[in-house]
Amino acid sequence: QGERDYSHFGFALDSRAAVDAMAAKAAAAGCLVWPPRQEPYPVGYYCGVRDPDGNFVEFSYGQPLGPGVPAAGPIDRRETT
Repeated sequence: QGERDYSHFGFALDSRAAVDAMAAKAAAAGCLVWPPRQEPYPVGYYCGVRDPDGNFVEFSYGQPLGPGVPAAGPIDRRETT
């Protein structure tokens, strides 16, 4: 992948602790590329690894497409203004 190519596979996990656990496993295996971090909405809390084929794989919590998102309300925050 190119330096500015952010394409990746993504998996929503059930908690921040699950993201942290995945990051710890990836660090031990030497494939952690994005340590756990919190980013503003809609990114949420995530970490990233590189798989054996060189793909980026993101594990996240709190993105608008997975666990940790409020059950009600608009997905697009611009709809509330």
